[in-house]
Amino acid sequence: MLIGSLYKTNQWWVGTLAGDPPRFTPDKVGILDYGNGYAAKTGTTFVQGGDSRRLVFGFTGWSEPTMPHGCGRALIIPRELIVSGSELLIRPIPEAAVLRVPTSHRTAHVTASGSAAIASGSQVEVRLLCALFAEAEPPKAGKTGIRTLSTADGSQYTEIGYDWAKQLFYVDHAKCCSATPSSILQTAPLAIGALGPALNLSVYVDGGLIEAFLGGKVITPLVAPDPAAGLPPQRTTSVVETSGGVSCHVESWQLAY
Repeated sequence: MLIGSLYKTNQWWVGTLAGDPPRFTPDKVGILDYGNGYAAKTGTTFVQGGDSRRLVFGFTGWSEPTMPHGCGRALIIPRELIVSGSELLIRPIPEAAVLRVPTSHRTAHVTASGSAAIASGSQVEVRLLCALFAEAEPPKAGKTGIRTLSTADGSQYTEIGYDWAKQLFYVDHAKCCSATPSSILQTAPLAIGALGPALNLSVYVDGGLIEAFLGGKVITPLVAPDPAAGLPPQRTTSVVETSGGVSCHVESWQLAY
């Protein structure tokens, strides 16, 4: 695997290294982060039993349309890299669970056309698991995901989810920050077949920094919620209405930073 830290994006190549002198021949190329994650560096860590894993470290880059005004760069949570065939999969490290406030743990079950309010505050972790059964057709329309950093009246929020018709993992900024609509829509192509047996969405929120993981891909949005519309402790997270008969289980925690 080769990672190139390019200006305003990071790309990966998976391929073979052979010859004398060695020459790298890529089989597949992809994007390391479909949001605002940049300048990634990797390292190897060793775990019990002598196994090793490859982690990637990065930050939220330069001046971007989505960056909160006056905000500097922020470090992102280390991420685990896994090569599967010619595909690079990216996952949050399990050690991030140490940030959870145990007493804040909440769970809910959501069926089609339902919704559930879950985490409160602006520093939260959300895990949305929606089973997909092999004997049933996956949804052909609608979206499944969450709305986080929502105001009490529901007029402002950042929406993160999966578009079943377009087969896209997305972050929608249209109502994230003020009464003025935003045209920013960050997307990652993700075929339904790549989801596996379940839609498994993990989202970490730290005020204006969001890290969202789905199907081995990651989007790191930067948002600037309007404090006049609701202070951080007043913000909430809820599940977007599910579609096509998909049934979801959701867990959430407040995070201690």
